Amino acid sequence: MIKILIFILILLQSFSIYADEEVFSQIAKAIKGGHSSVVNDSDFLEKRSDKFEIKVSENLTNVSHFLRKAKIAFDMGSIEVAESFYRQILDKFPKNKSALIGLGNLYYVQKDYKKAHEMYLVLLKEYPQDTTVILNYFTVVSDYDPDFALREMLNLSDDINFAPLYASIGLLYLKADELNNAKDYMISALSLEPENVFYIYNLAIIFDRLSDFKNAAFFYQKLASLQDKDTIKNIPTQQIRSRLKFINSYL
Repeated sequence: MIKILIFILILLQSFSIYADEEVFSQIAKAIKGGHSSVVNDSDFLEKRSDKFEIKVSENLTNVSHFLRKAKIAFDMGSIEVAESFYRQILDKFPKNKSALIGLGNLYYVQKDYKKAHEMYLVLLKEYPQDTTVILNYFTVVSDYDPDFALREMLNLSDDINFAPLYASIGLLYLKADELNNAKDYMISALSLEPENVFYIYNLAIIFDRLSDFKNAAFFYQKLASLQDKDTIKNIPTQQIRSRLKFINSYL
């Protein structure tokens, strides 16, 4: 069975639930006021290698250099080394956005959702209109407290027309196996961003699980027809083609 691909854009001091409700109010204002278009540095892929080591320097003269070192360590699975680089940056520059996001990434991929959530609260306080921070917060809070996240996102969706918000709600419903609700919100997201490959993929999965094979095949076909390597690198193209062939044999 094809696994559900959830597009993870990711990431910081623990506030109460009341503080979180204020965060969602702040997010609503940022989205309504026009959010900035900031792209996250990269998607982090967890890889393991006991052979890869980096000497941690105490001389912080070039933040970009340390960020690159941290990412390399992270990609190679040297989590403690990567965390050390990020913390060295934050010791000198406590509000450095890239280091905060990177550290949140570390916590998130290790499934320490509480710490990742704490990091994102810090980021939202410092960068309340940053699109990446907002989207990453949606992802983190969805794993940290799914029921709270769904309730607050539904409240936001009442008067905000924002594709990633609809997609986040759809994914929460998908995790809860409420497939019809998941379908409706993912369709809303896709209507605003019709070329978004992750929305297309998740809709194909949802229709497949609903046994609506005609619509599932339609969206699988859209995915199978994609050629751009950067677009399709994060979706299981071989599995998609196999599933599409199987469905078409019965239509």
